[in-house]
Amino acid sequence: FGAWGTWLARRRQLPLLASFHTDPKVVQRLKLGWFQRPLETIDRELHNQAHVNLATSPQMVELARGLGIRRMRLWPKAVDSQRFNPAAATPGMRARLSGGEPEAPLVVYAGRVSFEKRVDTFADAVHELRKSDAGRCLRFAVVGDGPALGWLKERLQGTPTVFTGFLEGDDLAAAYASGDLFAFPSDSETLGFAAIEAMAAGVAVVAADAGGIPHIIKHGENGVLVPPGDGAALAAELLRLVQDQTERTRLARAGRMEAERWSWTASTQALVTRYRQAIRVRNLARAQRQP
Repeated sequence: FGAWGTWLARRRQLPLLASFHTDPKVVQRLKLGWFQRPLETIDRELHNQAHVNLATSPQMVELARGLGIRRMRLWPKAVDSQRFNPAAATPGMRARLSGGEPEAPLVVYAGRVSFEKRVDTFADAVHELRKSDAGRCLRFAVVGDGPALGWLKERLQGTPTVFTGFLEGDDLAAAYASGDLFAFPSDSETLGFAAIEAMAAGVAVVAADAGGIPHIIKHGENGVLVPPGDGAALAAELLRLVQDQTERTRLARAGRMEAERWSWTASTQALVTRYRQAIRVRNLARAQRQP
């Protein structure tokens, strides 16, 4: 679709703005590692047809530039902090996600359930936590659907994990806010909207130190970062925060305060500015081609 849209825009001499959202190494998680280099070439050739390219974090801007993509600019992050907020938590959702044990500490994962999201690392962390008495008191919830759902259910069989399937709207907001901790092991995020939404919901986030995640989570300030792909490290930080309510509350409040600064109004205004820039660049390129 990207190639088709690019072809149409160039054929009709329309201003073209493209957004870079996927780290090419994601194909390695899909067992398609042989396709990484061709994908990098395709990304570069298509994006370099655009008059302006956008990415949602400084890390992804630099990654794209490293691939040879030109005219890269930052598209500011945003979150609906009115929908995703601590007040969205409900006793009913807490009971549902905890498997009927709302008093137990609850760790939530929300997002696409696929291997590029490193759900294998999440599963490793759950089994690591089950090895200790303190960890066995935790309950886990997986909110979302995707091609790895069957594999993850089998991998976590026998653990206190609830699978809700796909949720949206108020139900999704309640799921975020009803947890004690949010686990986000994905190491291929260009931004990580699920982590931002969890922060807005007032839940402490433990995430992989990779991709665009460090752009939104400052380790020890508004969340915790762990080495990507390390289930033991993820488990250790989850357990530490379960046992330290003061620290967990501090991180949750700091994350909420940070998310409140990211309005969709400001983000959209920045996008409109980039559209206007694409028009100017197209007009300049057209003028240069005229004899």
